[in-house]
Amino acid sequence: MGQARTTEAFFYKTVAKHQQGDLRGAEKGYRKILRHAPNNVATLINFGILLKERDELTKAFELFTQAVSLAPEHADSLYTRAGSFRQDNLGNLRNTGGFFLQGWPLDANGRLPGGRPANQGLPFPAGRP
Repeated sequence: MGQARTTEAFFYKTVAKHQQGDLRGAEKGYRKILRHAPNNVATLINFGILLKERDELTKAFELFTQAVSLAPEHADSLYTRAGSFRQDNLGNLRNTGGFFLQGWPLDANGRLPGGRPANQGLPFPAGRP
């Protein structure tokens, strides 16, 4: 239990660095967590966000895909084509539940980062269309 608490505390310190704009420090922290816990969904998502902010779209997309595959019902992994979104004070689009809208630019051939066809986006949770 001590290791889990230590990892959780380190995760929150890393997120704080990310939020304060220390992207190098945050990247270093996310990578360290993933070395010890490669399936840590929250870290995969947050590191994916950092990489997306840097326009490292292929790697970010891989991390988001991995997170959704590991925990399709995790609140930060959910996605939709529907909803009502408003711009927050930072310019992000959020729905009424506070979730961010994230989009992925397509290349000239209509493919997602990493060459995946757009109609084969993130995996759907089991039992969903």
